[in-house]
Amino acid sequence: FINDLSDVLDCFHLLYADGVKLISTIKSNEYLDLQRNLENLTKWTYKWGMDLNLKKCKGMHLGKRNPNFEYSIIDMEGTRHKWEDQVDLKWEDQVNIAVNKSNRALGMLKNSFKYFNKKSFKMLYSALVRPNLEYAVSVWSPFFKKDVNAMESIQRRATKLVKNIREMPYELRLKELEIQPLVERRERGDLIQIFKIAN
Repeated sequence: FINDLSDVLDCFHLLYADGVKLISTIKSNEYLDLQRNLENLTKWTYKWGMDLNLKKCKGMHLGKRNPNFEYSIIDMEGTRHKWEDQVDLKWEDQVNIAVNKSNRALGMLKNSFKYFNKKSFKMLYSALVRPNLEYAVSVWSPFFKKDVNAMESIQRRATKLVKNIREMPYELRLKELEIQPLVERRERGDLIQIFKIAN
């Protein structure tokens, strides 16, 4: 349905079932080209009797030296709307999301089971908690010490659920449970990912 939209856009763009993303590298006056493409996009929607969902029209500026030009979209009534910036992407946000999800999953485990032996703990932890800490981690793997520690603290607390090894130091608990530290698992995952890309 929106395939002919490509005819009016001269910047790189991605088409989806009901949406489009415009992508442009901005140097000097190239911001005017992106603004022109936004205007062509809105003209195209009017031609087909469609209205843009302005709540979903977001912009994202990447790069430290990005001049952050202001872009706008004109609606069917002719009102100019400033193109709202999407929230800055920060890796620590992803770490916080992973830690919060893992905390909730760990809390659910604690509330659901009174006793864990090594086998049941490893099975439940590996299925319900750890995947939250490792989902797509090759992309956003933490490198700040505080983020690494925040993630490792989940596993540190989780291993204390097994009663007969609770008082052991963390490294010994991991050895008893045959679980690697998360840092090592991430490093191994990164190496596997690089191997897959290279071969």
